[in-house]
Amino acid sequence: MIKEITKLLVPYDSSPTECDGMTRICSTILTKEGIKHQPMLGSVVYKEKKIEPHFWINLANNYCIDYRLKMWFGKCNNIPHGIFKFKDFPQLKYQGIPVNCKSLSPEVLLILTLPFDEAI
Repeated sequence: MIKEITKLLVPYDSSPTECDGMTRICSTILTKEGIKHQPMLGSVVYKEKKIEPHFWINLANNYCIDYRLKMWFGKCNNIPHGIFKFKDFPQLKYQGIPVNCKSLSPEVLLILTLPFDEAI
């Protein structure tokens, strides 16, 4: 199931969005496909650095969807990208609360996923 979800979401990774926008995009796609998920709002701590607010998605079986963590913590190997199991990255401390994400309209989804230079 994770491979299928990855195939659905990878095309949107290049969207010019931060964690809130990317979470809304992913939630919209997952909802459209009937895949259970829970958008989250909170913080992530890595070493001495805390990112707050931060948005991500929790999936069943302790999986996380987070395509924007490297935006804040850098591109080192200790920082995951995409879909991963929380237990595989114990150095990250996610804390948050469930939030509701209304699905994006097709028009807004298109605008958010256009490359930046095409959107203006």
